[in-house]
Amino acid sequence: MMQWWSDYLDANREGCVAPYIYARQQKRES
Repeated sequence: MMQWWSDYLDANREGCVAPYIYARQQKRES
C-alpha cells in the first residue's frame, strides 16, 4: 500500500503530479 505512496512522492519532487493522473499511469503500467 505505502509503496505507491513513496513512488508518488518521488514523482512529485520532479514536478507537480495530480493524484488521478498518477493513478491512471500506474494502472496502465501494471
